[in-house]
Amino acid sequence: MNSLLTAKYTGIVTIATLALMLTCVAIIFYYRTNINKLKHSAYDDTITGSLSEAGFYVKLQKTIGSKVGSFAFVSMQIKDLSQIVKTFNTDDRIRTLNYISDVLSAQLGNEEFVSRTGEDTFLFALKLRDHDKICVKLNLICDALNRFNSSRSSVYSLNPVFGIYLAADGETISDIENKAILARINAEAENMFCFYDIMLREKTDKLRETASSMESALNKHEFVVYYQPVVRVSDRRVVGAEALIRWRHPLKGVLSPDMFLPLAEQYRLIENMDRLVFEDVCTSISMRNKKDLEPCPVSVNLSRASLNNADLPKELYDICCRMNVSPSLIEFEAKEHLLLENIEKSKSFIEKLHLYGFRCAIDNFGASSCSLQLLTSLDIDTLKLDKSFFSGGNNKNNGRRIIETILKLAAQLHIRTVAEGIDNVGQVQYLQQAACDAIQGFYYFKPMNLDRFEDKIYDDKALAYADNPSEGFEEQTQKKSVERQSLEPAKNIVLFSYNPEEDTIDFSDIFSPVLGNKKHFEDALALFRTTDLIHENDRKDFLRTLERCQREDGWIENTLRFYTSEGRYQWFELKLHQEDHVGGAISGTMANMSAYESEVNRWKEKATRDALTGLYNREFFEQNVSAAISKGTYPKAAVLFIDVDNFKTVNDTYGHIFGDNVLCYMAKQLMGIFRHTDIIARYGGDEFVVFAPSIEKEVLESRLNKLYSTFKYPYRSDNTEYNLASSIGAAMYPTDGMDYETLLDHADCALYEAKERGKNCYVLYEPYMHGEETDNSEPQTAEE
Repeated sequence: MNSLLTAKYTGIVTIATLALMLTCVAIIFYYRTNINKLKHSAYDDTITGSLSEAGFYVKLQKTIGSKVGSFAFVSMQIKDLSQIVKTFNTDDRIRTLNYISDVLSAQLGNEEFVSRTGEDTFLFALKLRDHDKICVKLNLICDALNRFNSSRSSVYSLNPVFGIYLAADGETISDIENKAILARINAEAENMFCFYDIMLREKTDKLRETASSMESALNKHEFVVYYQPVVRVSDRRVVGAEALIRWRHPLKGVLSPDMFLPLAEQYRLIENMDRLVFEDVCTSISMRNKKDLEPCPVSVNLSRASLNNADLPKELYDICCRMNVSPSLIEFEAKEHLLLENIEKSKSFIEKLHLYGFRCAIDNFGASSCSLQLLTSLDIDTLKLDKSFFSGGNNKNNGRRIIETILKLAAQLHIRTVAEGIDNVGQVQYLQQAACDAIQGFYYFKPMNLDRFEDKIYDDKALAYADNPSEGFEEQTQKKSVERQSLEPAKNIVLFSYNPEEDTIDFSDIFSPVLGNKKHFEDALALFRTTDLIHENDRKDFLRTLERCQREDGWIENTLRFYTSEGRYQWFELKLHQEDHVGGAISGTMANMSAYESEVNRWKEKATRDALTGLYNREFFEQNVSAAISKGTYPKAAVLFIDVDNFKTVNDTYGHIFGDNVLCYMAKQLMGIFRHTDIIARYGGDEFVVFAPSIEKEVLESRLNKLYSTFKYPYRSDNTEYNLASSIGAAMYPTDGMDYETLLDHADCALYEAKERGKNCYVLYEPYMHGEETDNSEPQTAEE
């Protein structure tokens, strides 16, 4: 019996031992397999299959070791790669990256290796030491990368930038890569290559030293704001300015932005600088308002960090409210490449800025191959043309055609255009011919401090006209001024009728000096072809449009430049239509594009204003306040309902003209007490309404008490005096209501309560006024 049990237990132990051994073998096999997989994933780039950064290090260590002195190490970045992928619908970025990796591998020798070190960066080793040979090799790589364009109808380029370091034996791969990256960062865009040397290291050390002192410089107020005026092309009048930051270094003098802004962005100080500039601009606008100077719009630059702050528009609006500055006087401009990084995010940010009343501009427009995509996606007010368009005197025909195409497109979209970097008379004359709206550059003004800026741009209290540095150009302008003295101002819309059979044309207005004093012309084609009436680059387009009109039915449209009585070319929207029979007269309309936007804005403004008082009207108030409350734009706000007491007696006793004057006086008092950012409207008859956003209850009561203090003095007209009195009801958001209708209703209830108390007082809404229960035994009343 015992022997049987012993044999049984022995068998069990043997089976268990075998099972344990098999399990251990399986675990070892699984472990080794996964270790290989982990090694593969660590050493190989999962997208391109080339070496990863770690794999690059390991392979070089195995094949070369510390003998790296015969190699040049290159850090390569493809500029704007992510945007190119988006723009040309290359959703499979993996295919694009694989293509780049394959090209690099094909161009490298057996002992040369490549790895992908970032989303758009690669590191590779070349067994070369001679500078010229390295540049030749990199040029070959660049050509190979763009070889795909030979079969494409729409061409774009992969633009690599290279940083090169000639390694020394014994250096670590990590140090080598850092030096190559440093060289790449310093590579000029137009020169693709940069070799690392000791001078570059010294420059970098100095930059780091500069960066370390920037934070304390901010606290010491060493950063100041300069202003560069923007000049209208048509008459040289100052129409705005750009705010530019400068560093007044105690030892190095005034430093330009190029010397510190990249570092500020790198060390995350750029948002503080953006805020400094904005607050300085608001302060200067507020001071000019107090001096009763004509408002001068100012543009402020936004950095990448500011664009990524979704809450920034509200914060900036609050600053405007605090300083009593209208957001319409401030335009934010962002560089084109920053907006291209994430168009959807840029669109959302710009929509928020517009919601708060700010304007928006694209800076450096035209510097990228994807510029036009921004115009289809973003609601932009201004295009600031990149200064590269105007370098070298602008004498190349292709360059001029590109500029004119952009200006034409901007005119059609009713977008204002500003040319930057203008420093000579030839550029000014060309831009006048090309129908650009405004100029910014050294030709008229350099950036200057605030005191000098205000001294230069104001003549008495009005914005001044810039002096012209070129006497010849001044004489030409004066001559044109004399030519147009007898002419009427350029018309917004001109009608004409052209008879192809008789070759005659009749204009409804004399809108150009070319027309002299005539409206009827016998040799119409000669007028179109040989005179300055139509810009020389647009004459063929005009004649082709005439031909199309004679072949096709319906209206034919185009946008062309015509020489106007303002002494320059302006964009006109041309529309032509031929009568039913062949050879019949062609009717045409010309709408001045430069005047169109201001005319539309004028009518929009007129449509939103009360004709008597100049305040907003009821419709504007309801739409905008309702939208602001429904979107939750403000955490707190107040709605006021105001009624002029006993106004019927005023009209009956003194007449309606006197009554109208009383209402205008009331409107003036309201505008004097409330902020520019508050919405004040005439609701109807003798009723007014006010929407005061971002206001505390105590501040509101303070303003209302101040308003009532103005009623102590009677309104006077000739020998008549009238003691003005009004009843006011107010409701607070969100405590007294979460929507516009409720708030207005509760303000009306409070107004009724004020009248019940004897009029000429204000009352803040309480629930009992609407039949609701409240714990308050006595309602709150106004201070007498």
